[in-house]
Amino acid sequence: MKRHLEELNRSLISGGLLSIAYAQKSFMQTLLFVQQGFRLYNNDDIVSFAEDSPFELIELKSFTDSVFSKSGLLVDRIYSIAVLKAI
Repeated sequence: MKRHLEELNRSLISGGLLSIAYAQKSFMQTLLFVQQGFRLYNNDDIVSFAEDSPFELIELKSFTDSVFSKSGLLVDRIYSIAVLKAI
C-alpha cells in the first residue's frame, strides 16, 4: 500500500485530495470470493498507512447499509471512506 500511496501522491499537486472507499475487513471476511487473493483492510490499517505516507488523513467516516447477498439474505455491509490530502 505504501508504494501505491507514494505513486498517487506523485500525481497530485500539493493539497490535492484522495478518497479511498473500502469495505471493512470484518465484513469482507464473510464473503467466499475474498479467499482468492484479496487484501482486506480496517480503519486502523488505513490510519497506519496514512501516517507512513506523504498524505495527511483529514477525514475517516464509517457507514453501514443493508444489501442483499448473492444467496438472497439481507446483510449489513460496513464500509468506510478515507480522505487524504497530499502534503
